[in-house]
This record gives sequence, C-alpha cells and structure tokens, in this order.
Amino acid sequence: MSSSRPREARTSDARDDGPRTWLAAGFLFLLSCALYLGVRGHGFLSYDDATYIGFNEHVTDGLGLRGLWWAWTSTDYACNWHPLAWTSHMVDVSLFGNDPAGHHLHSVALHGANAALVFLALRALSGSFWRSLVVGAFFASHPLRVESVAWIAERKDVLCAFWFLLSLLFYERWVRRPGRLRYAAVLLAAVFALAAKPMAVTLPCVLLLLDRWPLARHASWAVLVREKLPLFAASAASALLTWLAQSAGGCTSFIDEGIEAGSRAGNAAIAVWQYVGKTLWPMDLAVFYPHPAVVAPDLERGSTAALALAGLTALALTAWRLRRTQPALGIGLLWFVGMLVPVIGVVQVGGQALADRYAYLPTIGLYVAWVWPLGGLAREASEGPDP
Repeated sequence: MSSSRPREARTSDARDDGPRTWLAAGFLFLLSCALYLGVRGHGFLSYDDATYIGFNEHVTDGLGLRGLWWAWTSTDYACNWHPLAWTSHMVDVSLFGNDPAGHHLHSVALHGANAALVFLALRALSGSFWRSLVVGAFFASHPLRVESVAWIAERKDVLCAFWFLLSLLFYERWVRRPGRLRYAAVLLAAVFALAAKPMAVTLPCVLLLLDRWPLARHASWAVLVREKLPLFAASAASALLTWLAQSAGGCTSFIDEGIEAGSRAGNAAIAVWQYVGKTLWPMDLAVFYPHPAVVAPDLERGSTAALALAGLTALALTAWRLRRTQPALGIGLLWFVGMLVPVIGVVQVGGQALADRYAYLPTIGLYVAWVWPLGGLAREASEGPDP
C-alpha cells in the first residue's frame, strides 16, 4: 500500500515551518474568540437549551457516574445519541452552574480550536500555508457559524468538529508513518466525533477523498476502503443508534406524515444551492427554515428542483474535466455535498428544509474548492512559489 506524500507537502512540510505555523494557528484561535466574545453576556435560549440543560436532571446534577451511565446508554431522550455532548454539558454545570456565560465561552473556545485545527490539518495534508490559512480564516469568521457557536444546545456541533478535524490531523500522520498506535488515534478521534454528533458518519468517505488529493496515495480503491473498515463500522453503529434514538423520540414522524420522496429529493437539490448562496451572501439567516412541503404543500417546485439538479450535474462535469489540473475543485465539492447527505433531507427528520448548523463542517470543502484554484491562479500570475 502506497502512502506517498504529495510533492507540495514534501517540499514544505507543516512541521518544518516552526513558529510561523503555530503563530498562524494561534491567530485563528484568538480571532475566533474575539468575534464571539460578546456571547458571554447572552442567556440560555428557550429553543432546546431547556431540553438539553435546564430541564434535564441528568445534566443539572453535574458530572457523575450516574450521569455518565445515562449519557452513554440512553437512546430515548431528545431524539439523539450523543453521549459526549451530554458529558460536555455536565462538565459545564459542574464548573459554572446555571451561569450561561461559562457554557457560552466553552463553545467559543471549541470553535477557536476548530479554526486552528482546520488550518493545521489542511497545512499538514496539502503543504500549502497561505491557502490553508485563508480557509481557516473563512471558517473562523463566516456568519453561518453563529448558530453552531452561540447556541449552547449546539455544543454537539463544535465538539463533533473538534474531534473530526483532529482525526484528519492524526490520519495525515498515520499515512506518513503507519503504525497501530497512530491508527488507533484516528479511530478514537472518529469515535469521539460520532459520540458528539452523528454528523461525522461521513468521515471515512472524506478520508477516501483526501487519499486522492492532496495525499496522492496510489493504492487501489479496494485497499483504501479495506484499511478504513473499522471507521466504516463505527459510522454504521452511530447511524443505527441515531435511528433508534430518533424513532424513540418521535422525530421521524415527518416521514410517516407524508413528505413524499420526490418532494424530499427536490428540496435536497435546492438546499445544496441555498447553502452555497448563504455562504456567498449570508443574508436573512434564521434559526429555522420550514420545509416547503410542510408550510405550502400545494406549492409546485418541480421546475426549481430540476434546475437545481441540472446545475449540480453541470458543476460535477466541470469538476471532472478539471480533475487533473484542479483536483481540489472536485475534492472540495465532493466533501461539501457528501457531508451534507446525512442532513440534506432525503430521509426527513424534523420539519426543516435546511439549517445553518448543518453547514459547519461541509463548507470547509466549499472553501477548499474555491481557495485552492484561485490561489493557484494567483501564484501563476505572480510567478512566485507557494510558501
């Protein structure tokens, strides 16, 4: 099995940068914290915060053995199995009690760490300092992050992302120098990401994408998939536990109440472009975007869905044609769309058409798809090396 490093990374490995890399990571952490420092004066929200913290006696008791047992074994509360998120809230109660400031600042610190990890992971994987820094800055400061960071009940988002991004960093090190302990670190980080939020079920697929670019591994697909079987097994177990929790909590009732498959598929295609639009022009953001089939079941959206699907097809064909000269374009777009698949509404859970929080990790791929090609064009124009 080949684990060759990309040419760019061999000539400029992240760890050879010394202080510059860590100064940049520290800058992203501080930038993120500065942007969200104002949330320390905010309170709890009546929208889910009470369910997750205020009215949850397991959490309000703080960290303890009884609470930990409940967190890791319960699949019938709040429609989710995310024991690490419950544990995180228990830690906050033990440290800060009912003062929301500490709860908020914990989420802010995690977002700051995530912004630094986006940079460090992409720097290590690709070898490109400046493009990785730009993606990290976009991630840190984009308004679509507000829902995940400033809403205490969405701790699961920033916590899942922390372990997800850490697993990417561990994976790069395992590819560079394979070993059981290094693979165990990848697997453990993946399990923790899944235990924070099942959004991480697509992690093995993201790693397969990174194998092709920027890691440039030349092993066959069969080999690359086989080495990730433990990760796929963890994702499958998380998906099963999530389905059981959502079924027990009644959150799959929208499937039974008749949002037809065609309506779900059409909304999924439109939602992808809505996420792109909100990334390019983040206006009219809301905590809830109702599904059209719920609020206006007679509204005909077939032509809009067909146009959205045609646009996605054209984009995919363009990325395929440019796969040799601009591999980051296709890989970034696949990261973006692929990570949205579990939450895009093909299997409808709840009444939302889309949600800002669902874009927290997927839009990293979108940033990569834009920044790398544009960075390459800028480098060619200046005829200078990419440091």
